[in-house]
Amino acid sequence: MRIQAHAGERVACLRGMVWLTQENDVMDRVIAAGESFVCDRAGVVLVNALAHDAVVEHPRPDRCTISRPALSRCRKMPELATDLARIKPRIDSQRLAAMPIGIRREAVEREVQRMRRQVAWLVFQHARGAIAEFCSRGIAQLRNAIGEGSRRTERKARGVTLG
Repeated sequence: MRIQAHAGERVACLRGMVWLTQENDVMDRVIAAGESFVCDRAGVVLVNALAHDAVVEHPRPDRCTISRPALSRCRKMPELATDLARIKPRIDSQRLAAMPIGIRREAVEREVQRMRRQVAWLVFQHARGAIAEFCSRGIAQLRNAIGEGSRRTERKARGVTLG
């Protein structure tokens, strides 16, 4: 989704997990259900679902447009969804319940950070693979075009012309 956002506007993730990129910002963000992002400047915000069931909310739906991102056309997208589904918390819920509240909060925050790093790494790896796949197809097309051009040049040099 592409959002023409203004400074101070909030993008909330209601369900699933999304990857968020703000124009002129070097940091990408991954936000999960219940979390939100406040735009610190006006500009375009791109939001990509990391799971098929992601739902986001923005105060001005009239400034939101949905398009099919290039990455979703990649044949490896189902693999990314499968890999993301494998990310599980490492904290046992019974052990967590037995911890004092302050320590429990720290343990949960550490686990959330670990899981976010894992999601970011997976997304990066799959995006890198999609880019490599796209480039290899482009290189193959370029080689074919160069090869066809050189064959035409050879034919012209020999006096043979084909449409």
